[in-house]
Amino acid sequence: GTLSGMANGTLILEVETRQAAQSEKKVKGRLKMIIDSVAGGFGRGRCDGTLTGRIKENVMKAAFSGTAYVSEGDAELTGTLKGEFSETSARGTYHFSTGMESYRGKWTLEKQ
Repeated sequence: GTLSGMANGTLILEVETRQAAQSEKKVKGRLKMIIDSVAGGFGRGRCDGTLTGRIKENVMKAAFSGTAYVSEGDAELTGTLKGEFSETSARGTYHFSTGMESYRGKWTLEKQ
């Protein structure tokens, strides 16, 4: 998938879902980003972390935590991903924070 906005690059989600209620699923997994550019000039790199949340009526709300490894140094990240899922794709918004900087943008995924 792709990231665009204050961080640009490639997004990879590896998640498992489990039925929680009739119209709700719990989601848990790994999130990886290959970062091409970041607002503020923090350089290129990658980010690895975990994702937990819920999908209800094809809408996901999930929390993320991980570490960004960019050319200007490492940083702990926390944030959220929200979006809509279909049978073949997903899209939504992200909001990540390092504690000093905050990043917002959009993401898209195609099911593999």
